[in-house]
Amino acid sequence: MTTQIVGKLANDIITSLKVNTKQDMMKTLTNNVEAYEYYLKALNRYFYSTKDNDEDIIKGLLYKAIEIDPNLIIAKLLLGSMNRDREKALEIYLSSLKQAEIIGDSIGIAYSLGNIGFYYMNTGNYDKQIEYCYKSINILEDIGDRFGLSRSLRGLGLAYSNKGNFDEALIHHTQSLANSKEIDDQYGMALSFHSIGAIYLFRGNYDQVLNYYNQSLSIRETIKDTLGIVKILSYIGRYYFYYNNVDSSLDYFNRSIDIKNNIGLKGSSLLYDSVFINLLNKKIGNKYDTEIIFKIIKDKRRYWLNYHIYQLLEDTSYLATAYNQVQEKADNLEPDVAAKFLSYPIPKAILEEWEKVK
Repeated sequence: MTTQIVGKLANDIITSLKVNTKQDMMKTLTNNVEAYEYYLKALNRYFYSTKDNDEDIIKGLLYKAIEIDPNLIIAKLLLGSMNRDREKALEIYLSSLKQAEIIGDSIGIAYSLGNIGFYYMNTGNYDKQIEYCYKSINILEDIGDRFGLSRSLRGLGLAYSNKGNFDEALIHHTQSLANSKEIDDQYGMALSFHSIGAIYLFRGNYDQVLNYYNQSLSIRETIKDTLGIVKILSYIGRYYFYYNNVDSSLDYFNRSIDIKNNIGLKGSSLLYDSVFINLLNKKIGNKYDTEIIFKIIKDKRRYWLNYHIYQLLEDTSYLATAYNQVQEKADNLEPDVAAKFLSYPIPKAILEEWEKVK
């Protein structure tokens, strides 16, 4: 079979590219250094890109890597993850899985399974996501790929968060963080700190949120992860929103939205900030703009977002949607977990508000 690229050359590539995991934790079955170098360049741009035309550059690098080594499964998976058509992305993942099984690429198999799991997350089938995450994790534990393991554990944590089981989610995000720390994966650490902070936020454990968010922000500033910075600034703004600190909340949301405007982010990336900023202005009696919300509303999957849009627009259809989403989540949880979920601040507020207006 092909050999695993390790050692000085690939390590030098990573060092020069800002890819923030140690090479001995990113082994892949290939004997072609040139192909792997093209893949790593694409990976670096994928993580840190803020320019629209970078997408074509990334795809070009990946196509070149695959042309040189048609068995470089991880390059095909990255191409799939960039495909905006979810069904076509799934086709790529399934094809990559089959090819990895044929050539005996255990990492390719594990990563393909993990990507299939993320497909199910994006389509709202969290039980299927959990199933595929565990399949991926079992292989990654056997072959000792700590980088991939951290990634699949994060996927597992996201699945349980989306289901409303925040206690189980916290376990897996904490495991992912521990793995990322051991291999000095700064990017993975930033993601885990962010996710753990978000769990504490949604559970209403506000005294623990800021510590994790600030650690995530510090890392993202160090590694110059602009997209990650705007995301965590927005979440810190939410923390202060729920903590009833209007000035600090507005400050962080405005910082986030200024950077987004500067780098040209549009659509739903602006929706969340706009909802909170206008809610804050409404709360303190300042002028607020509802038209911008109607222009950019696309994402109605999140119960907390529908609830806050209801608060802003006073349109009960959003509250009804939020109520139904919360009830659906609770119905799919074990009774004790459901009771805990419904006791958290936002689900509880939704249920109480629905009782008032129904």
